[in-house]
Amino acid sequence: SWLRRFAVAACPRDMLEEMDKLVFLRELGAGEWDLSALPAQRVTTLARWVQAASNQALAQSSPERRYPALLAFAALRVVEVTDELVDLFDKLLGDTNAKARKRLGDYQQSIAAAANDKVLLLAEIARVLLDPDLEDDNRLAALFAAVPKGPLAAALADCERIARPADNSHIDLLGDHYSKLRQCVPRLLEVLTFHSHRDAHELLAGIEVLRELNRTGRRKVPRDAPLTFVPKAWMPFVVSGPDTVSRRFWELALLWRLRDGLRSGDVWVAGSRRYADPETYLLGRERWAEMRSDYCAAVGRPGSGAERIAALGRELDEELASFAGMLVRGEGPVRLDGDRLVVGRDTGDDLPASVKQFKALVGEVFPQVELAEVVIAIDSVCGFSKHLLHAGGAKNRSPAMLIHLYAAILAQATNLGPVAMARASGLSYDQVAHATAWYLREETLTPAIDEVVNYHHRLPAARVWGDGTFASSDGQRFPVQVKAANAGALPRYFGFGRGLSVLTSVTDHYATFGTKVIPRGPGGRACSG
Repeated sequence: SWLRRFAVAACPRDMLEEMDKLVFLRELGAGEWDLSALPAQRVTTLARWVQAASNQALAQSSPERRYPALLAFAALRVVEVTDELVDLFDKLLGDTNAKARKRLGDYQQSIAAAANDKVLLLAEIARVLLDPDLEDDNRLAALFAAVPKGPLAAALADCERIARPADNSHIDLLGDHYSKLRQCVPRLLEVLTFHSHRDAHELLAGIEVLRELNRTGRRKVPRDAPLTFVPKAWMPFVVSGPDTVSRRFWELALLWRLRDGLRSGDVWVAGSRRYADPETYLLGRERWAEMRSDYCAAVGRPGSGAERIAALGRELDEELASFAGMLVRGEGPVRLDGDRLVVGRDTGDDLPASVKQFKALVGEVFPQVELAEVVIAIDSVCGFSKHLLHAGGAKNRSPAMLIHLYAAILAQATNLGPVAMARASGLSYDQVAHATAWYLREETLTPAIDEVVNYHHRLPAARVWGDGTFASSDGQRFPVQVKAANAGALPRYFGFGRGLSVLTSVTDHYATFGTKVIPRGPGGRACSG
């Protein structure tokens, strides 16, 4: 059960536990086992069976099934734990960054009154010093008459107390979290192996220097340690004087740039699936060399990247010229108001009375049905339930199990959960929970949803809204009541509660074909054709 558990929080304790799992699996050799003789889907099925099965079920299974399943589970968990570690590292830095920003905001609020007093005092001093009616020899006396030395000295002491670095960033506050990060980061750098396709990558060189510092216990950063990866905003904190490098902020800058490199794909992790070598997602170089000319001819694109960039540059110039002409003429939805660019509001079109009447007529034609009846009816015409396979590979399914599956699907879709669904459906909790645990997984739900979307796409009525080649994606936020590693603070939506951001993709047929949990952050939208 230890290996089957996932981390619930991005904290040093949970990360260290995940590293223990990864080291244990590697000592078994799980990362080097060659399971290519088995289809990838079969390996996943065996691993998922081990994940869901109880210890008793594993012990009672035949050796011919138990041992291959355990091998598949261990091999898959090596990859999953590696990905999970990188995700936790990313989230740990994100949480640390958010805490530092919050502390800065709270501090600025706490000194707002004192800062305003100093602004008023500065204005008073400036008025005296810049008074044109005063002689230069009398200005100092006039200044102390307006602002006595005692209050001025107190104001100076207060300014020194509340003063922040010149750029007023939160970087210095990140240093207060250094000791917490040190609880897990040194071991993380030893457990994970980072690569890049860039020669002499300064970030990887910095990681090697930090590993050596951790191994030897040295505290001072070597004089020849790389600094080119340090962002400009961090440099005043990293380099505090000639040949003086702050170990704390140099290491923090390295970690933040490592996170950026992992996000962009500039740095990748050995043994990872989610943070793998970007070239593994592409055609091989030799294969691309064979296909390049035929592919470019088929899509009508030049074989040279430079030619394509030049063509796009000319296209951009033409569009910008057209846009500039529209601004000069004052036509269109965008206009210039002085030096401000103003985008007019889209007023929309009011529905004609005939459309409203037709909408009411259609609403009267459709019968009022129960939600469960809709799920059963859709399955009867498109057969999405055939993709909901048992994690253990069981083929036989009783009619009663199909009812349990429908209840489990509705429990997940409506966020009721198995307890409330059991009460509403007349089934037992164990029946709903069993169907959820053994049949509803990402690898089964994805093809089931695809089956529904494809059926919907083939309907003649769906063509009224479009041809199905245009899609839009939008972020949604959902509250999370339990402790989860991928949940974070979303105060704008849930106050002190935590939640998830989910990116949902919808076709112009109004069919949801993709859902992905994304790191928390500002909501976004995207359109694609």
